[in-house]
Amino acid sequence: LILTVESEAVVSTQSTGIARKGELVGSTQLLLLVLVFSSKHLFIDSLRNLLQYKMKSSLFCLLALILTVESVRGACTYTSSDKKYSYDLSALTATSGYGYLRNGGDGYNYWFNVCANLPKSNCTQQAPVCQASQTKAGQNVPTGYLPATFADGDTGTGSGVVITYVNNVEQCSGNTPRKTNLHFKCVTGLAGLTITSITENKCLYDLYLSSGAACPTSGGAKGKIDAD
Repeated sequence: LILTVESEAVVSTQSTGIARKGELVGSTQLLLLVLVFSSKHLFIDSLRNLLQYKMKSSLFCLLALILTVESVRGACTYTSSDKKYSYDLSALTATSGYGYLRNGGDGYNYWFNVCANLPKSNCTQQAPVCQASQTKAGQNVPTGYLPATFADGDTGTGSGVVITYVNNVEQCSGNTPRKTNLHFKCVTGLAGLTITSITENKCLYDLYLSSGAACPTSGGAKGKIDAD
């Protein structure tokens, strides 16, 4: 509106040649004003689209992060084969440090975690279990990878859980996969995790563990198992 008034003022007070110039100036200014308003709407639309894209991208990244965390952590619940007992071992998952350590007595240390990769690892690859030489730096190998599989405890349902990790990549001689079994024994009232023993036989690694967290969360603890 201001540009139109200025244009008319120039036309009425100036000579014919100048008036045409004034008309041209006013028209140009009016065109610019239209372009500004059009650009403003285009800018707002573009900004709205950008924000929507950013929000969608952020939600996608958040979802990807959640899926990544879950894939690294893995599920840590199990229902016994007879459907009578439910377990949740997530309280035993180490979220910092090097996880759990056991000296194998064979020149190797065995690091492991429950239902997740080791937060820090002496192995080159990320894995939930790692065999590392006590004397040769850099000599290490994962003895299993996620995902884990679950089975009933060694003495039947309600007594605990067996978690298994398998490594089909770094195999032993004869194309034998490495396999690690974590044998969890339910010991009511036992806090934390006690590593009872470990055995190794041709790339089959068995760790025997005791914990109150290995007792059923429903169905009751079969026989109210006590520590040895």
